[in-house]
Amino acid sequence: MRPPLFSSVIAGVLVVLSHVPAQAQADKARIKRWESFSPEKKAELRARLKAFKSMSPEQQAEIKRRLKRFKSLSPTAQARLRQRYRAFNKLKPAERRRIKRYFRRYKNLGPEKQAKLRRLMGKVLKMSPRKRSRFLRNAVRWRSLSPSQRTRLKEIFKRRHR
Repeated sequence: MRPPLFSSVIAGVLVVLSHVPAQAQADKARIKRWESFSPEKKAELRARLKAFKSMSPEQQAEIKRRLKRFKSLSPTAQARLRQRYRAFNKLKPAERRRIKRYFRRYKNLGPEKQAKLRRLMGKVLKMSPRKRSRFLRNAVRWRSLSPSQRTRLKEIFKRRHR
């Protein structure tokens, strides 16, 4: 049960907002949604709002920009992103840090290198499971080579494919 003061505040807000019909409907829906949340969910949302307000104006602007971009996506794309977000958060912290590190490295690449990586990933994703598995095994082997061994293999590859 809500305290009487809280109920009267909501009622007062609804009366004021009822002068703007479209807005009043949206606000009523938001209030109804808020009231449907569990106390834990409300506490989480309050903490997130507090964290947001403690951010610098630049950080807040970045989050607002990202939210606007998210809202411009189709419902299907939004659902896919939410699913990926949930999957990401289920990972162990060390794995999340590793992925974030790779993503930062990717973001620091120039546009040409990013495009090249996207093309390569597209090719890898189109491979059959057998070919993809072989490719990934070879990639692991490649990373284990020393720089001089890689250089030597690149030269051999260039000679064979002229």
